[in-house]
Amino acid sequence: MELKFDKNRKRVKRCPCCGHENKGGYVPYVGTDNGYCNYCGSSCFKNKNGTLVDPNKITYTPPKKTNLLPEYFIEQSFSNHENIDFVKFLVGQFGSSKTEEIISKYYLCGSTKNLGAVIFWQIDKNKKVRTGKVMDYNPDSGKRIGYPSWVHSFAPDYSLRQCFFGEHLIQMDKPVAIVESEKAACILSVCNPAFTWIASGGSSGLNQKKCGVLRGYNVTLFPDHSKYEEWKKKASDIGLKCAISIEAEKWFEEGLIGKGEAIDDYYLNLNKEVKSLNLERKKIDPEWEPFYNQNKDYLD
Repeated sequence: MELKFDKNRKRVKRCPCCGHENKGGYVPYVGTDNGYCNYCGSSCFKNKNGTLVDPNKITYTPPKKTNLLPEYFIEQSFSNHENIDFVKFLVGQFGSSKTEEIISKYYLCGSTKNLGAVIFWQIDKNKKVRTGKVMDYNPDSGKRIGYPSWVHSFAPDYSLRQCFFGEHLIQMDKPVAIVESEKAACILSVCNPAFTWIASGGSSGLNQKKCGVLRGYNVTLFPDHSKYEEWKKKASDIGLKCAISIEAEKWFEEGLIGKGEAIDDYYLNLNKEVKSLNLERKKIDPEWEPFYNQNKDYLD
């Protein structure tokens, strides 16, 4: 009998043998509640006596080895940034100098197949390229257009294990901030450089496999508006020790951001207000000061 581990490891709420609540340590086999339990240390087959079965007598198919992309993929596309619509938006917000810093830090590239689109590379902590997300943006509003595609899609048997966007930047002596979108990470790296900003790639992108790399780091989650409770529960379920910002909920209630918007929208809205007024510095919020001080030559 060949058994395979189920990717949905929390499908079974408790180990059928030892009864331990499953927070990810009990991994069921596909098509059954039987599985391997890391809490009691054996494969578990629930029979009349609830006995443990010797795991050495069980065969299973191990997961595929994670595929990686060659580094020259980035080298080949790391040019003509002035033609990337997302880069045009960044220049309109922060000017050329700050935008060049973002490009260099996150290795922003342009797609050769989808002209004007940006590639958000997923580069892991070991500087290995997992994949690249290709996305279109409106160069004026910065709003996403359509749905993303993936650099690795050319290979039908590619075994992808995603990592955080910006994961290659994390370091022990600097706190890590996690947002949902790659766009937000890029913007906030300018607005609040006290953190290393990385992105989960969506609310569902905050998961146990990705978060394993964060063990031992000072981490703060910055969920989008309406996602606070969801991310709070996820962090608890996967055992991620972190702080969770409720600022997006507060700013929505105060009318500073719209429904479903995020922390980067707060700073972008402040930026718009300063530009539209065309006045000397106006103190709006203490958190605005670091951003203003770094960009006052451009904003004034």
